[in-house]
Amino acid sequence: PLTEDTRGLIDRDAFARMKPSALLVNVARGEVVDEEALWNAMSEGQIGGALIDTWYTYPTLAAPNPKPSRFPFETLPNVRCTPHISAWTEGMMERRYKVTDSVNARLGRPMREPVIQDVEIPVERLAEFLEFFHHEIRINPVWLCPLRLRSRQGWPLYPLEPERLYVNVGFWSTVPLRPGETDGTYNRLIERTVAEMGGHKSLYSTSYYEPDEFWKNYNGTVYHELKREYDPDGRLPDLYAKCVRGR
Repeated sequence: PLTEDTRGLIDRDAFARMKPSALLVNVARGEVVDEEALWNAMSEGQIGGALIDTWYTYPTLAAPNPKPSRFPFETLPNVRCTPHISAWTEGMMERRYKVTDSVNARLGRPMREPVIQDVEIPVERLAEFLEFFHHEIRINPVWLCPLRLRSRQGWPLYPLEPERLYVNVGFWSTVPLRPGETDGTYNRLIERTVAEMGGHKSLYSTSYYEPDEFWKNYNGTVYHELKREYDPDGRLPDLYAKCVRGR
């Protein structure tokens, strides 16, 4: 996010510490990177390249077609520019403005809960999970893909057991809510069932965990050690704020 603490976080000194082969990717907020320092670094070939998706000037009613920056980044061969519009897909417009919910309410149809998840289930519990899923969630088809960590070191923040066979189950649809059910009913049911079966959920999925539950599942002890080392002042949101609270 852009705050007074993060504005200009990547400045001239930061670029001076980067390797000549460094690649900067800004998909956060434009002003997190100092505009002039970025131009100087790129135009002088101080680092290898940059991908810029977020900018310094955006359209307004008074100025509908502004230049995105004071500097002509688009003329540099080591810069790729994109227009910061990935949130304006048909799917995101539907999620943002809930057009279908409004139509369903007017027509007397049930509301629908988006259930967009990928989970890893131990292969010996897969049949049990699919039976639960068929009776309780009722989305089909589903994606199935076996996976196994071959490194004994594992992934500290996503603690799957090395050499254990899991099956990734993916499902991306909506589920009708019965009378009295609220948004999150089915996502929470899936989260609890996956945990009970010794599975794990990818964090680009829609998440509804309570904080204690989240940090237990995603190795909060190790995460907070890393956070204290690399962001001691807490300038950036933590993993829970981003993945569950959507900050």
